[in-house]
Amino acid sequence: MKIRLGGDETTVESAVDWLSRCYPKPTVRYYDGGGPSSRNSVELADLGRMVVFAAQLKFDQGVHYLDRGASRDAPWPEGDTDWQLADPAATPFPSAPTVDDASKLFEHFRTSRGGNTAQISKLLHLKWPDFFPVVDRAMRHQYLFAATAIHSKFFGEEDNEWATWAKAYWAAFRDDLIANERSLEVLRTDLRNNATRLEDPDDRDHCERLSRLSSLRLQDALAWGRGSGRWQPGNEPRISAPPPASPGTGVKEEVRSRSSTSGHDVEAEEP
Repeated sequence: MKIRLGGDETTVESAVDWLSRCYPKPTVRYYDGGGPSSRNSVELADLGRMVVFAAQLKFDQGVHYLDRGASRDAPWPEGDTDWQLADPAATPFPSAPTVDDASKLFEHFRTSRGGNTAQISKLLHLKWPDFFPVVDRAMRHQYLFAATAIHSKFFGEEDNEWATWAKAYWAAFRDDLIANERSLEVLRTDLRNNATRLEDPDDRDHCERLSRLSSLRLQDALAWGRGSGRWQPGNEPRISAPPPASPGTGVKEEVRSRSSTSGHDVEAEEP
């Protein structure tokens, strides 16, 4: 059974093998396994979980997220709003009200100095794990062609605001998430079954934790593996040519500041 990942396809069997052996255990245990996060504030616990997800937070960045989360103009949605990336009612996706609301919240953390897209994605994913994928360099690499086509269709080549590019990347990721619905269900089942065959308790625990991740999070982890180059099985042909590093002409590129073994590279905005 196939899993679509931007310009690539992989198999459920290969995904089980790579996630079980190679995806960082501390990220799954401490970031994903930390429980629900408040949806109308930024808490110290959120920053701690981001740290074990290779967010590489500095002092001023931590203060930035806490302050922006507590500011009176923070556009947190009312009540316990449950945003879903694959919501069938969100059509056309880039202009759906839910997407506009999510974009405004994302941009709220970008508008002041201190935030970058990888960190903000990791923060907001804690709040809405079924809506926000991690938009980092690896994800943009993997989804550039699909996102560019969506961006051209809905926003035009002259629009180079990052807010519209973020919507295009979410939309491209969403298309695969919908197409992969059944495959990702099978992936979770196979991860559970694989856990029963592992002798090492640590490996078994890791596999069981992986099996409890949302479909969005599993696809996100696989896209990171492919986009970062850490997972390129030779027997799975690439559908499209490797894209250039920049998300689009005129868009301020964010660059990776260092590699990490904690899952997803951290990125810092260029000065």
